[in-house]
Amino acid sequence: MLNFYGADPSAVAKDGRTPRSMAVISEERNKDKNKQYREVIKLLSNAEGSLKNSK
Repeated sequence: MLNFYGADPSAVAKDGRTPRSMAVISEERNKDKNKQYREVIKLLSNAEGSLKNSK
């Protein structure tokens, strides 16, 4: 789904953060909304795996 919209789950920010690492940090900071972040982390992880398998 993310790839369909052109998102790059393997992108790296200048400081080395990836979309998944940013989602993990956000999950830790927002304990009351964990379920939402867990789903995003799962989607990003699956998308990363798909990219690795397609290369």
